[in-house]
Amino acid sequence: MLRSLAVLLLLTPFSATAEDQPILPLIAHGEMPGWLLRAASDGVSLTRQLGDTVTGRLPDAEPIDGGLRFASPIIGFEVRRELCRDTISGMPYPLTVTLLAPPGGTGCGGAPLDLLQGDWQVTEASGAAAPEGALLAAAGRRLSGHGGCNHFTAALEPSADGLRIGPVASTRMACPPERMAFERTFLAALTRITGFDIAPDGRLMLTENDSPLIVARR
Repeated sequence: MLRSLAVLLLLTPFSATAEDQPILPLIAHGEMPGWLLRAASDGVSLTRQLGDTVTGRLPDAEPIDGGLRFASPIIGFEVRRELCRDTISGMPYPLTVTLLAPPGGTGCGGAPLDLLQGDWQVTEASGAAAPEGALLAAAGRRLSGHGGCNHFTAALEPSADGLRIGPVASTRMACPPERMAFERTFLAALTRITGFDIAPDGRLMLTENDSPLIVARR
């Protein structure tokens, strides 16, 4: 009963952050040699670099530490909620996927944007310390929050190798000069973002050409 409940919680959506996203449906990929895995409740397929595709029934899920194992001699794999970085682009992904059968090494799975979902407290922007109340909140492909003075909203535009934010719209309240100065810096920094990463301590790094521009924490 407890094992069945653990599997159900990992397969069923119920909240917003990456840790709470369902594992299925899953798209995962690996490099050298390349492979593409697709898994859903109605089946699983594996395409290898040479172009051959194998399909089959989705194996029963078994809970393992941090994820699920789908054991099968045809297409078997493990999925763990561990940060994975694409070996070519460096893009972070929320899931680490290991091909068990046929053996294919480890790759990345899930949607990178899932890592941004939820609420973040901004700690700095362009080297300036953030005032209390500076917040980011990602929901789907929308970003909203508070710049320390005004509320703002913007679109999240992910790509194969990065992230763009904008256009940014905000309210126009007047605040103390130091808060308004930070907010101008912060909103300008949002429009310069070209990517993101998650630090080992869990902080969100919104980057410009791989250099942290905005830093936030849960």
